[in-house]
Amino acid sequence: MSDITNLASTENCSVARLYGVTSQQTCFVQYMYLLEFIYNRLDGDKLLLARKLMYRPWACDPDLLAKHVPGKLPARFAKTRRYCAAIITPEKAPRRFFRLCLRHLTLCAYVVAGRREVIPADARMFEMQEAFVGQAIEDLASAGISFRALPAQDQAAFVSLYALAWCCVCCMAGIFVPFCPKSHYQLACDEDLKEALRLYWFGHHWSFQSNIADLSLREAVVSQLQSSGAWLERAAKAHAPAFQWFVTNTLDKYVSFHEDFSSLIYAKDKKHYEAIYRKTELICYFYLKSYENSKTLSIRDTMFAYNAALPHDYAIAAVHAAGFSQDELGALLEESENKGEGEALIVRSGPDNIRMGLLGLKYAISSYLKPMLVAMKTRGDWFDKKYIPAYLKQRVEDRRFRFGPEVKPSSDKEGKYDIDLLVADEQLGRLYFCQIKHRVATLLPHFRDEFDEYTRNKQLDHAVDQLMGTKAQFGKQIFVDKLRKSLQKAGASPAFIAKVDTAFLERSTGFIVIHTIENLDFAVKDGIAFYEWNTFRNLVRGQITVFTKESATVMAPDLRGLALDDPNRLSSALMAWSATHGDDNPLHPDKQWFYALNSHFQMEEAWDIKLWNRRIGSFRGASLAFPIM
Repeated sequence: MSDITNLASTENCSVARLYGVTSQQTCFVQYMYLLEFIYNRLDGDKLLLARKLMYRPWACDPDLLAKHVPGKLPARFAKTRRYCAAIITPEKAPRRFFRLCLRHLTLCAYVVAGRREVIPADARMFEMQEAFVGQAIEDLASAGISFRALPAQDQAAFVSLYALAWCCVCCMAGIFVPFCPKSHYQLACDEDLKEALRLYWFGHHWSFQSNIADLSLREAVVSQLQSSGAWLERAAKAHAPAFQWFVTNTLDKYVSFHEDFSSLIYAKDKKHYEAIYRKTELICYFYLKSYENSKTLSIRDTMFAYNAALPHDYAIAAVHAAGFSQDELGALLEESENKGEGEALIVRSGPDNIRMGLLGLKYAISSYLKPMLVAMKTRGDWFDKKYIPAYLKQRVEDRRFRFGPEVKPSSDKEGKYDIDLLVADEQLGRLYFCQIKHRVATLLPHFRDEFDEYTRNKQLDHAVDQLMGTKAQFGKQIFVDKLRKSLQKAGASPAFIAKVDTAFLERSTGFIVIHTIENLDFAVKDGIAFYEWNTFRNLVRGQITVFTKESATVMAPDLRGLALDDPNRLSSALMAWSATHGDDNPLHPDKQWFYALNSHFQMEEAWDIKLWNRRIGSFRGASLAFPIM
């Protein structure tokens, strides 16, 4: 491992410049987001090849890699791909006297903290392993094969294959470059790449901080129930305030359904919402029930921050005591048992017991409510025309912002554009045109899912096109008049409204897509900012709620002078603000960014050489190391 300690001197070359911003700048340089950076670098046939590497890499032609990927990596990929392909379709595997069989795979992860300091990072290794395993489970299931049913060495081969495929994708995109020794890779020292990576990392780090708050909230709810002498079953059945608070917070945060505004849901969807709420109560009950088990879990160099339930048996009688009927429990059991491999929330473990699976609350809510959300045909209209305007009007006290109703063309002759929400920033003298999208797929488990959502989703692409279409309207008086009318309804000052003309729009307009996809927070696409709804409302409120076991504290970061359509500077300011709250905090953003920038995943294979089925020799492959993003 000593060969890679020199990476520390090159991989943090862009950190210093991220904090040189001043609070009064309104003109800014827009950097690319990591997904956009990768998409732009994968030109021509490289994009098609990259997608084949991301999905079912055993079907990828390794000969196509040679012209795009340097060194011996294509040959190494070809060897592992051949072994895995023989597992998928053994009848197509050529019969050979001599063949290679994987004996075992060694994995590790580490942080290069200095030229002579390497820190083990077991949690990062587990994260990478689980990511590769998760993708293999999905792809093998589509081929009619159970990953868990494979022998251990075959499972290891697929982990190795997906790791090699990921490394190839990053090499093709120019993100990874070879480093001595030749089987090790480092991040390319490219300033645009570093900022694109930081912005991508920060969005996920922000989500991770939110997960920590979720854990604190769960602990606070359980502690409150215990202090009041109520046991969970009694609290759930009686709809105790603490239990209902947890349920409504879960729905609000993970599905963007705020109970205080549920009366605005259209009549045809009321029954669907009531069913969603009841199902959320049942799922939340199971997660609160599992809390005592999760307290005993310890994972090296990380926190158990995924709000997951631990595998454990629970009495069906206790579920009934919590007020849930056999029909409600039976429906959830049937749905759970029909889920794909690794996605079961609960399963039968005996005539009187059920067992919970290792599934995160966030993922469970997203997965198990999805069919019901799809059935709500007016969900999108309620979200952008009813809920968000009402929430912003009632809950945002900062007089810096005014929120105007939608602006749309009266006929096709006016052009194609659509502004769902108009935001006036009177402090900066800036207008934000917003598109709002309520997506059912709120949680994307793998990078490939994020990449597809970002580059292929028609709904998001349409939102971008609708906003970009407004630029052609800047010089039209009818468009300016519609904006002024919306601003009047928003309560903007006459002085601000009087400024709005063609010249003002050309220099002082920003574009934002507000959505419900956690993975695309603080994202940028074609110069348009993307914020998850929870983040956007916190930014305009100027408030961040920090939960602890004892209390919930509302804190106000100083975001004055920062434009909402500039995720780069906003994220830098939030990092700087967070850094002032406890230098000994293990989640200190500067520390976490340094670890992220200098984390590496390493693997080494051991192979047997067999004559027919008889082992006649063995060898170790060269270790492969590459950055963790």
